[in-house]
Amino acid sequence: MTVPDSLQEFVAEYRTPPTSPAATDTPDLYHDVEDVRSGLPYTAFENLTLSLALSDAALAKALAIPARTLTRRKKEGRLSLAESNQIRRLEHVFNLTLEALGGIEETRTWLKSPQPGLRNQRPLDLLDVEPGARLVEDHLGRIMEGVYW
Repeated sequence: MTVPDSLQEFVAEYRTPPTSPAATDTPDLYHDVEDVRSGLPYTAFENLTLSLALSDAALAKALAIPARTLTRRKKEGRLSLAESNQIRRLEHVFNLTLEALGGIEETRTWLKSPQPGLRNQRPLDLLDVEPGARLVEDHLGRIMEGVYW
C-alpha cells in the first residue's frame, strides 16, 4: 500500500468503494430486482414447468398460487411481484440442485422426493415459504461440501 501525498488523495482513495470480484462475476441482480418488482412474464412460469417436468397444477401448488389466480395470470401474461419472487426462488434452488447433483434428471428426482435431511419432506414442498427455501439451500450446501447426502 502506498501512502498518499496529500489529504485529498487519502480521502479520494478511501471514499471510493472497493470493487467486489463477486459483483463483477455475477449477473446484474439490480436488473433482476426490477424484473421481479414489475412482474415476470407468464412464460417464466411455463419455462419452470418444463425445467422441472411438472404440470401447471403441480407447480402452482408448490408455489402456493391458486388455480384461478394462475388462469388469470395466464390471460394477463404477467405474474405479480409475490409470484415472480416465488418463481425466482424456485429457479435459484433448481440451479443449486443442478450444481450439487450434476444432472437434470437427478435434480428433478431429488426435488420431488422425500429427503431424510429435510425430515423426509420433499424439497419442492418446502419452497412455498422463505424459511423452507433456506432449509433446502442449507441442505444443498451440505451436499456440495460432502457433509451430507
